[in-house]
Amino acid sequence: VMFLENGRDERHRKALFRLACRLLFIDKLQITALYRDAYRRIITRWLTAGVFSPADHVDGGYDSSVRSLLRGHLIRSITDSFDFNEFLHVNDLIGLPKPSSLGEDPLAAISRVPPAMGKASGIVVLEDFVGTGTQACRVLESLLSTVRPGFKFLFVPLIMLEGASNKLRSLEGRIDIQPVLTIPTSAGVQSKPIEAEDPDFKVFRSLINATSARVLERFTDEDDPPKDAFGYGSSGALVVTSHNAPNNTLPLIHHKAPDWEPLFRRLHH
Repeated sequence: VMFLENGRDERHRKALFRLACRLLFIDKLQITALYRDAYRRIITRWLTAGVFSPADHVDGGYDSSVRSLLRGHLIRSITDSFDFNEFLHVNDLIGLPKPSSLGEDPLAAISRVPPAMGKASGIVVLEDFVGTGTQACRVLESLLSTVRPGFKFLFVPLIMLEGASNKLRSLEGRIDIQPVLTIPTSAGVQSKPIEAEDPDFKVFRSLINATSARVLERFTDEDDPPKDAFGYGSSGALVVTSHNAPNNTLPLIHHKAPDWEPLFRRLHH
């Protein structure tokens, strides 16, 4: 109710209600399903391709054999927000070396893997959300500078905005990039109309522009307010998870300001 009361008139309150109805909220059970899909559909196939025979896939020791293959690979995330404990638990991955994060600084990321990736056969990098792809691209590019010929490299974002694929395209051929869930650009409110846009998005765009000064205002001295009313990189995303609201999501959804009450307040990491 407080979110709807941000509207100064009935027209804006109705627009806020309709916008809230368009949000993609990914709850804990759905995140668990993404963890399972990442491992069973993507990582397992990637590990076994060209290694397992058809008979191996129906062998009683299949799961154990896949885990054995995975032990020969490094497992990392880019940010600390990826919940490795839950990922390992959900997929029953017992006895693996503890995964860790690379960090957002490209040079620091290099220091968090063995030189030339050591004795590992490859690396699997997971991430819970990729918005523009800029941060991920910098870190992954830095790691590529250290790998030896024949080293396998897989990047698995649980959720990725379609726009990030353009940024990551420069890595194709050197890294296998396989998102679990890709959200199309058309599912977000862009700053300018796009082809075949949802008719409601024109109303939402007007609302975003009309409220931007209130939404983007600094709340406290410690606050780092968004700079773009359409989210980081003008992504216009309508995504919230049970963990957090990405900064690519519309700030009117997640940023608390002196004269604005968000629907899901973003936690800053």
